[in-house]
Amino acid sequence: MATPVQVHHAREDLGGPLSWDIGVLLVSVLPIAAGWLLHQRGVRTLARQTAPRQRIGHEELV
Repeated sequence: MATPVQVHHAREDLGGPLSWDIGVLLVSVLPIAAGWLLHQRGVRTLARQTAPRQRIGHEELV
């Protein structure tokens, strides 16, 4: 029979591993959030660059 997947703590040698677990979780979320924000910024920039321009008279509106 296969062993079930078990959750382990970031640091077992300390008396309060929960604080380390939460800290590691928060630090791990930061690069994910930064990557998502950079992706969204790139999507907006690309959409702005490829948007069709409308002409009114002799002036272009962007």
